[in-house]
Amino acid sequence: MLREFTLQLLLSGHLMCMNIAAAGPWLCILCEWQEARGNQSAGQAGRHLALLACILLVVGTLPGLVLAWMLWDHGLSGALARVPSRFTFALWELLFSALLMGGHVAWWRRNPLPTRRQRRLRCLLPFLAGGNSLYHFPLLLVVLAQASRGQLQQTGILDPHFRELLLQGAVASRIGHFVLAAIAASGLAYAWCGLRCQPDPGARQLVTTGGRLALAATLLQVPVGTWVLFELPHSAWDRLTGSDLAGSLFLWISLLASVWLLHTLTALALGDTSRKTLYTAIWAMLIVIFLMTGALRRMSPPRVPIVTRQPCRERPFTEAPVTHTALYPASQLQRTVLSSPILSGVKA
Repeated sequence: MLREFTLQLLLSGHLMCMNIAAAGPWLCILCEWQEARGNQSAGQAGRHLALLACILLVVGTLPGLVLAWMLWDHGLSGALARVPSRFTFALWELLFSALLMGGHVAWWRRNPLPTRRQRRLRCLLPFLAGGNSLYHFPLLLVVLAQASRGQLQQTGILDPHFRELLLQGAVASRIGHFVLAAIAASGLAYAWCGLRCQPDPGARQLVTTGGRLALAATLLQVPVGTWVLFELPHSAWDRLTGSDLAGSLFLWISLLASVWLLHTLTALALGDTSRKTLYTAIWAMLIVIFLMTGALRRMSPPRVPIVTRQPCRERPFTEAPVTHTALYPASQLQRTVLSSPILSGVKA
């Protein structure tokens, strides 16, 4: 029970950090565009958001490493062995995204008011960083999760089948779910950075814009989340209908928490930019992510553990000794030979 709770907590924290680190750079482009049109609060909020995305990229990697260590003997090592080149390529892509994001932060802080050409060139850095993260990592992690649970039809090395896997409903639905969650979390991060700029003129509009982005992405999560549920195997539906009480509770409570989240995001989108409303929305999103993570873990098939087999040692071949058993005693055999008429004549 404690191990499962730890896994769920680490996974939800990892997802929240990586959501902002993946989609946050794209919202920095929006801040650059608003700053170029005279909104200095947008530039200040964008620099806060860019630095926050860099920090969360590093912080979110740490629980990911702990998760990999805890799940290594539960199918993860076997799944990684099936994507050797993709995994190595993903490590380089992670470093590439970090360098792009760090370069964007340093450039923006050093030269907040560049020329139009320089700003366009600078916007390429967060665009490439966000696109790189949203394209490579959700697909790889979803494939690893399904491979470790034996949910893929392909056997052997999966590197040549990645484009084919992208078209499967079970994979595509979860990727869409992650992308929308990343936009929603980054929208709240955008609103939080805008709140830090108050009472500067234009900061209130930043909070409202962030709330609208988060609200739109959360509303789109409803059909995409339904798609994810319909792509689950039949065993997951058995757990959903009551065979796993904890999984059912996680799902239904998360749906109620989602209504609470939508209510607070609607208030933000309609102009309620108070600190209380924003922090309530952030806590509601954290709770929804934690509960949804627990529900999906409970409804997914168990991971296939690795069974370590002892090597079979061949025994050296030894020929069994052959024993000859005499039918008659030696004395009786000698008397029989001597009494033979042929041998008696030869002797004479």
